[in-house]
Amino acid sequence: MLEVYSEDQVRYQTGGPKTEDMLYDPADLLEWTKGYKVLHFFYGEEDRVEGSLHTGKGHVVQVIFKKEKG
Repeated sequence: MLEVYSEDQVRYQTGGPKTEDMLYDPADLLEWTKGYKVLHFFYGEEDRVEGSLHTGKGHVVQVIFKKEKG
């Protein structure tokens, strides 16, 4: 299970890294989880209240995945 800031987060200025190279592309996350069953996938805006440096609307990618028996 993970939640990371997407590359779109840069334009929000509500926390997280300031450059796209430190953020995540949702297509990359799906590629990295190939071979796993994706139980949840979300790419979009979420409100965050995580202290003075991470508050407001942000853009995230959420993934919950499960390794298949094999």
